[in-house]
Amino acid sequence: IETCEAGVRRHPSTPELYYEWVYALLELNRTEEAVTLATQAAQSFPDSPALAWQRDLALPVAYGAADDIVRWRQRFAEGLARVCQETRLDSEEAAKAALQAVEPPFYLAYQGMDDTCLQQQYGHMVHAIGRANFPAWAESPAMPSLAGSGRIRVGYMSASLRWQGVGELFLGWLAGRDSRQFETIVYNVGKHEDLVARQFEMASDHYHWLPRDLQPVGERVRDDQLHLLVFLDVGMDPFMTQAAAL
Repeated sequence: IETCEAGVRRHPSTPELYYEWVYALLELNRTEEAVTLATQAAQSFPDSPALAWQRDLALPVAYGAADDIVRWRQRFAEGLARVCQETRLDSEEAAKAALQAVEPPFYLAYQGMDDTCLQQQYGHMVHAIGRANFPAWAESPAMPSLAGSGRIRVGYMSASLRWQGVGELFLGWLAGRDSRQFETIVYNVGKHEDLVARQFEMASDHYHWLPRDLQPVGERVRDDQLHLLVFLDVGMDPFMTQAAAL
């Protein structure tokens, strides 16, 4: 937070510094402060949908009382409706800015309520953003025929193939598969590799550690002619949410 404050003093016209500042406050559960700062920053940078999303979709990490959940949930629902209405996709520049703003509402599930309608609304919006940026990939491809081996080609994509819950949970899906029936391709779109990633590589037929860039990821997935693509985690990592929207 101190670094962001110093950065803003030196470079007040850099919206990314405000974004990181707001994010840090949110992670510390200083939610009211974060919303105030995001509101000010969004006014200063009206062409930054990322700041508008922070302002409208902010949620606490933890709550002081049950009534707080109701209040913040109502605020989120109203903010989501506003974001859906105001996010511009009418130009290439606006569509790219909207894509960069995509941040999954991770803490919504922690309220312990039925999130289906809110998540569907959010998902439709993110899909529209993905379609605006990559229209060719927003439609499901034709189902490819089985190759000579007769094996079903299954791709697994994740940003969490590391020493973490997702990696530990799903490794058995690959290690225990019937390799006579299924050919597996792993797409690791995480920020780094570790021992768990190596285990996924050994348990799969093909392994790709890809840059966090939808262009090469989309090309790789389409070129592999999959029968099934499984997203092992959606809703935690922004890039995975963007990819799943396609």
